[in-house]
Amino acid sequence: MTELRDAAGVTHTSSQDIYGLIKNYFSAIFTTQGVDQHALNSVLDTIPTTISEATRSTMSLPYTADEVFQALKSLSSDSSPGVDGMSVMFYSNYWNIVGPLVTTAVLDVLNNGCDSFLLNKTLITIIPKVKKPVQLTQYRPISLYNVLYKIVSKTIVLRIQPYLPMAHATPGKLPLRTVNPSVLNSEATTTIASSSSQSTWRAPPFGNLKLNTDATMNVSVGKYGLGAILRDSVGRVIAAMSKLMKGHVKPEEMEALAIA
Repeated sequence: MTELRDAAGVTHTSSQDIYGLIKNYFSAIFTTQGVDQHALNSVLDTIPTTISEATRSTMSLPYTADEVFQALKSLSSDSSPGVDGMSVMFYSNYWNIVGPLVTTAVLDVLNNGCDSFLLNKTLITIIPKVKKPVQLTQYRPISLYNVLYKIVSKTIVLRIQPYLPMAHATPGKLPLRTVNPSVLNSEATTTIASSSSQSTWRAPPFGNLKLNTDATMNVSVGKYGLGAILRDSVGRVIAAMSKLMKGHVKPEEMEALAIA
C-alpha cells in the first residue's frame, strides 16, 4: 500500500499517515460508544419467546470441559493464527499438555464471567475489493482471532445450536437467518433467517449518508419484520431500527414501510 485517501479526499503517502488512517478507521468501526438500553429493550420486546422454560434452563447450565474440547475439535485445524501465532493444529496436537490450562481459562470466561480482554485481541488483514483501491472502504477486513477466543465463541455456538431451526445443516455453524424468531437465553433474543447469499455493503460518496432497509415475512403466523440502518461514508452507524408487524404485505411494500 503506497497511498491512501482519507474521508476528506486528501491523499496520504507516508507510512505513518497511512498507518494512522487505518488505525483510526477501524477503531471508529469496532469501538462501542455504549449501549442504548432503551433501544435494545424496545427491539427485544418485539420478538416473542418461543422456547420453553426447560430449554432455557438447559442452555443456562454451567459449561463443561467436554464442551470446550468438542468446540476445539469443530474448528478448522489449518486456519490462520491470531496475535499469539498459535494455530488450532497446535492446540489439537498438544492438548494433553495445554488442554487443562486452556479449559480452565475458557470455563472461567464462560462460567465465572472472568475478563476476556487478553483473549479478545485481533489481527485485521485488509484485502482489496477493487483493482486499484485508494480508500479504506475499498478494502475488505478479515479478522484473525486467537484460538482461545474462537474456542469460547464456538462453545457457545454448539450449546445453542440444537435449539435453532435449520442449525443441523452444517455442524458447528449457525445459519445467518431463520424465519422463526428464537430466544437464545433469558437475557438476549435474536431473529435468524436462512439466506443463500450475502450482499456487500457499498459506501456512499464522501459527505453523504446511505439508508439500507430489509424485511422478512412469516406467512404461517401472519407477521413480518422491518429493519433499517443509516450509515455515513466510512460505515459509521448513524441510526437503526427494527419492528415486528402483523399482517400480510408484499415484499416491496414491506421495505417501503421500513423507510416510513
